[in-house]
Amino acid sequence: MKLSNQQLQIVNSEERVIMVVAGPGSGKTQVLTQRVIHFLSKRAPEHSMLLFTFTNKAAKNMQDRIEKQLERTPAIMGGTFHHIANIFIRMNAHKLGIAQNYSIIDEADSIRLLKKVLKEEYQKESELLPNAAQLQKMFSYCRNSLSTFSDYLELHLKSHREDTLLISGVYNSYTQRKRVGNMLDFDDLLELFNKLLDDAEFRAQMQERFRYIFVDEFQDTCKLQFEIIRKLYKEGNHLFVVGDDCQSIYSFRAAEIMNMLGFRAVFPSVKMFYLTENYRSTPKIVSLINDIISRNKNKFDKKLDSVQQEDVPLIPEVIIYDDAKSEAQSVAEEIKELIDAGTKPEEIAVLYRSNFQSANLERELFRKGIKYIKLGGLKFFEQAHIKDVTALLKILCGMIDELAWERMLKMFEGIGDKTASKIFNEIRSAPNPLTALKEMNEKKLRTLSKIIALAENKDTPTEKAEVFLKEYYDAYMKEEYEDYEFRREDINQLLSILSDYNTINEFLEDTMLDANLTDPKDVAGRITISTVHQAKGLEWDNVFVIGLAKEIFPSKHSMENELKVEEERRLFYVACSRARSLLKITVPLRDNTGWNGEKDLEISPFINELPKDKYILNWVKKPKKPAISKDNYEWNTDFVSADTLL
Repeated sequence: MKLSNQQLQIVNSEERVIMVVAGPGSGKTQVLTQRVIHFLSKRAPEHSMLLFTFTNKAAKNMQDRIEKQLERTPAIMGGTFHHIANIFIRMNAHKLGIAQNYSIIDEADSIRLLKKVLKEEYQKESELLPNAAQLQKMFSYCRNSLSTFSDYLELHLKSHREDTLLISGVYNSYTQRKRVGNMLDFDDLLELFNKLLDDAEFRAQMQERFRYIFVDEFQDTCKLQFEIIRKLYKEGNHLFVVGDDCQSIYSFRAAEIMNMLGFRAVFPSVKMFYLTENYRSTPKIVSLINDIISRNKNKFDKKLDSVQQEDVPLIPEVIIYDDAKSEAQSVAEEIKELIDAGTKPEEIAVLYRSNFQSANLERELFRKGIKYIKLGGLKFFEQAHIKDVTALLKILCGMIDELAWERMLKMFEGIGDKTASKIFNEIRSAPNPLTALKEMNEKKLRTLSKIIALAENKDTPTEKAEVFLKEYYDAYMKEEYEDYEFRREDINQLLSILSDYNTINEFLEDTMLDANLTDPKDVAGRITISTVHQAKGLEWDNVFVIGLAKEIFPSKHSMENELKVEEERRLFYVACSRARSLLKITVPLRDNTGWNGEKDLEISPFINELPKDKYILNWVKKPKKPAISKDNYEWNTDFVSADTLL
């Protein structure tokens, strides 16, 4: 792909610290990969390059592009922050006082461990505490945002403001259980990597080795990740970050927009570049999204320009319906008409603010026989049957993982919570837990002992997993699950993935750090429905953005303050910028989803903010009362401009 003058200026720049503010569809991935190739062409050492991405898949795609252009495989280290952290923690586990063969637990297992802590240690106080899922979310947010539990409770869980000491006790118990079980959660990886970088000798070694650091999707970094970048960088080295402040939509995960907006305060020598040429969307859509984001004050000033030429311009459309049911019926009908006219289903998407909004739509799609995939929900490796097989693999490679052991033990008849806990406590201190299990010689453990013995004699991860399936788990699934056939298909896919690995440890590290390695099944012939958060980074020819009503989009909770409103507006910007040619935005004037009874709705302020010449307005049925207008509704926009921070 030929680079534009705007892109070439960035790729060939002699500046050492660069931040690229890249609009949607502006070719930022191409610029980042070409910047890497630029340095390689100047004979920069391959091993001195470190590439941070937000999925391991993204890192692989970039490295594949580089490999294809160079016609060789450069030795560049790349992956997510968690992936990179894990590499160096394994190598330096002794410095941190942890065993090198620790296991990594995902969010679901983290919640499961917290449930055990609450049940076994805080049963009397359980009514005073948030539930395990709330606690996991709180702990993770505070650790990534470098904030206190008190701060979080004041902002998000005010009813528990007086319970800080009790919650701290739960956190300490949770931390101790992980330590005893030789487990690290995702946040541990970042914290321990950051701790390693506090060691002057280790930090100097890393700064000397990695003289070229690249960070993709910089707007999604949290404060802890920013600290890692700051410590890795040394004056005189190269730092290249790229992102879009207007697509910063993950503050609930502790993503910090000020990492971008306040970048110059930490790196005063930074050279700013802007990518504003949009290669994705039509001029009409680009004009609309420019207007959407123009109301935000906390942003860099940039205006996108479409490079496309329109033969027959399609003007974005806003359609207002009586209620959510008629909205869903009409959207489904329009999708059917598009497909009947020859549009590929996979080039159609319906996006919404919150998951509950999909209920009416899914019913209508089903009635019309329109197949769809729904983004979100459980990732492949988070499913129960996949976790069952993964638990065995963890045990086989000697991990003292309490959750994996108890999950495996409780599959067998006669073993419940108490017995599983008792068995684990007996074997975890043994030099070899697998040998200790066999020596117990209990009847209820004989099948598991046999499986382990047979699997240990197999060479590959695939063969070891197949032993478990043949000797026990396939029959177990048939007995336990009504949808055995579908789960067996997943297991077959797991075996296929396992065949790419030589060792269990390699497989576990990849899958624990990126639980969505698999692509959705049978994408061809199906439309996509998704929350906007899940759709970020994707694009389609035809996009419907539904549910643009006040207190839905923007959400009710966001209207507490202007900063949250700005993030909701960024979310709307992301939704509309997914469309290449056709964009339809729909508004229900009545909510009848059933979750909160029926109530009248108002048109989203985000619609009323837009100039009326930027879209076509269609009323399917006139409302009984006039819609709210921008003349009588205004946001308080008393913000600090980002430009003053630079």
